[in-house]
Amino acid sequence: MNKCYLQIKKKLAQYPICELAKQTGFQKRKPKKIEASDFVVYAFDTIQQGDLKAASIAKAISYGKQRAVSRKAVDNKLSYRHEGFSRRLFEQALAQELQPSNHQGNSLFGFFKGVFVNDSSCLKMPENLSELFPGPHSHTGRCATARIQLRMDLLNHQYSHIDIQSYRDNDQKYAAQLAGQAQAGDLNIFDLGYAVLGAMGKIAEKQAYFLCRHRFGTSLFQAGNGKQIDLLKTLTGLHRRGINHMDWQALLGAEKRLPARVVAQRVPQRVYRQRLEKALNDRHKKANHSKEYLQLLAWTILITNVPKEVWRCSQAFKAYQFRWRIEIIFKCWKSKFQFQHIFKAKRWARPPAAMIFLYLILAWLTMFFVPLYKLFLVRVWDKHQKWLSIFKFADMVKERFDEIMSDDSPERLVDLAAYFCCYDKRKDRLNHLECLYMF
Repeated sequence: MNKCYLQIKKKLAQYPICELAKQTGFQKRKPKKIEASDFVVYAFDTIQQGDLKAASIAKAISYGKQRAVSRKAVDNKLSYRHEGFSRRLFEQALAQELQPSNHQGNSLFGFFKGVFVNDSSCLKMPENLSELFPGPHSHTGRCATARIQLRMDLLNHQYSHIDIQSYRDNDQKYAAQLAGQAQAGDLNIFDLGYAVLGAMGKIAEKQAYFLCRHRFGTSLFQAGNGKQIDLLKTLTGLHRRGINHMDWQALLGAEKRLPARVVAQRVPQRVYRQRLEKALNDRHKKANHSKEYLQLLAWTILITNVPKEVWRCSQAFKAYQFRWRIEIIFKCWKSKFQFQHIFKAKRWARPPAAMIFLYLILAWLTMFFVPLYKLFLVRVWDKHQKWLSIFKFADMVKERFDEIMSDDSPERLVDLAAYFCCYDKRKDRLNHLECLYMF
């Protein structure tokens, strides 16, 4: 029995695996072939290798337990009756691994109790799952796409909330749930897809804060007299006078009249040309961008309810840049751990098996990768004063997961992580962690 197996079993001992298995019907009697803990351990082993399927789990259990377990025996654990076990295990992991927010020493976010970034990412699924995960409408036939909604605690480098949905459950629809997760004193950073006035109003009612892009076409009114603001005319006039930024209190929406702060900053000509080219080549052929829309691309326009006493205009833009971190997380999932490939390579999958695999993947990330990254981030900084790259560390976890979990020589691994897995020093720009902790 290898040390990695024992270490994973030790980690899982912190979770009520047997109780969850009995409560959810994963096991109704004394197991003859596959115990719940062994199923999870060896499923995690195949996830780490990027080869999650019933045959791979059966082979891993057979080699590990030194007794033959058939693919059919594992398949029997991938039915609707067993889906609840993987879901409850994931929910337990998310709740148990979540630590209280701690952001001492960060002046940009020091005013807030917590800082959360919200976004979603899509995974291509086997087309027979089109009813469970309906994808985009396509003339080529049925397609299936799952959407993962992630809420990330930016300062604690951990996942706060995750939902599995379909492609058609878009971000705008999810905005109400996002507002429901907000707590008083928290800052919520999200992109244009979640910029729904009703949801932002609920966040404000909870005495929480939001920061997002301004949606084109949203009516703006002056806070004092209620007169409508012609945004393009106002910004053009400022630019002609040599002013390249704006910071106003305004009311958003013709009906909602949501009090908010509107901050705008003109972008470099190079960035404007890139935005313009992208808009003109929009993949949606029905998109017919107006002249006003194209001209406003010369500006980055944000809306927030964070008061001026907390953030200057430049600080609001600096804070919004950290939204990119969640994009890096998604890219890490797909490119380093090949999660996109796990499902894309399949032509057919049973719906309950697909859901079980998704929950197990998210549970593995929550239980192992995220805590390992946080642990090594602190230890590498304390010992070497270097910042750990999540991309490079993912390579180390993928290649040396057994060694990391065996924990025989932690200091040597810290030294190796410092040498191979840290950001390169650059004179022209700062990495994400330098930006986060320099304030």
